[in-house]
Amino acid sequence: MSFRRVELPLLRVEVSIKDKAIEMWMMLWCFIFSSHDKCEHIYRLDELVQVLNEYTCTDINRLIDIYNRIIETCYKFGSARLTIIFFDRIKQPIISSHPSILKWYMLSITKTLEEDKNHNNSPIIEYSQKFQERSFLTHRIQGIQYEEVKIGIGLHKCEKCDKVTPDRECLDKKVDTFECIHCNAQLVAEIRVRIGRPILHTKSIWQEQYLLYPLDTIKKDITSDISLISLRNNQQLFWNIIWYCQRFKLPYDLFIPYKSTLKASIPACRKPVRMNTGIGFALPLVENQWLDNFKQAKVLMFCNEKETQTD
Repeated sequence: MSFRRVELPLLRVEVSIKDKAIEMWMMLWCFIFSSHDKCEHIYRLDELVQVLNEYTCTDINRLIDIYNRIIETCYKFGSARLTIIFFDRIKQPIISSHPSILKWYMLSITKTLEEDKNHNNSPIIEYSQKFQERSFLTHRIQGIQYEEVKIGIGLHKCEKCDKVTPDRECLDKKVDTFECIHCNAQLVAEIRVRIGRPILHTKSIWQEQYLLYPLDTIKKDITSDISLISLRNNQQLFWNIIWYCQRFKLPYDLFIPYKSTLKASIPACRKPVRMNTGIGFALPLVENQWLDNFKQAKVLMFCNEKETQTD
């Protein structure tokens, strides 16, 4: 997938950690948009608008670059009507009047008029459309009957002072790099992932550990040719993205592959059950009124010293 970037002189501005996470999310949204079923396009656009409303950076060059990426994606991989819908939802006049944004809007108007004239325009699909089921499971994860995901984070012991920083520091501070509270040395953080539930006499749990990367590093690893499958196969990148999305309450169901597109057949899972445990809390994949469109696993965020201690 080729993607043309509008070159604008970006000023050095302070960007919050949440805004960095949102920028990562929007970049990935653009790159994988073509991987989604067409019936999801309007839903994904509304999802995007919700996330944009939480973006607080006011640098105009940065905003125009982001909006141009999105509207170009809508036009090239969505439809002219979808592009017009997005344009109508741009609240800032300084952005909607920018030439790079207006160009895609005018192309969409022209294309829509031609489609109406030739009677070959396609209607916007409503939210009542049922979407394909998605799954965290891959050919490497077998024997899972309950598709429940626990994702936590833990800090390694400081190599400089040999002391431990409580894992709670990872959640209390909205940062993507961590320092020892005793000597301020840089600490290594890792994501702990577990899929499944313990079932007697069966291998019903899959678990792995991955290094937590800073958001700037993740953005460099996200390339324009990425797809849902290639993202899922890159375990390190995939679970970092899931962690940051869950950490900052960003939707991430769109980054999970469809069951039908997985390379290996995946055994059917029982319906996920919300777990009431003392180690955390369960959150749905999408926290909005259209959750019924999805039959997905739930992710449990946890930060418990006993569970997250380094083995």
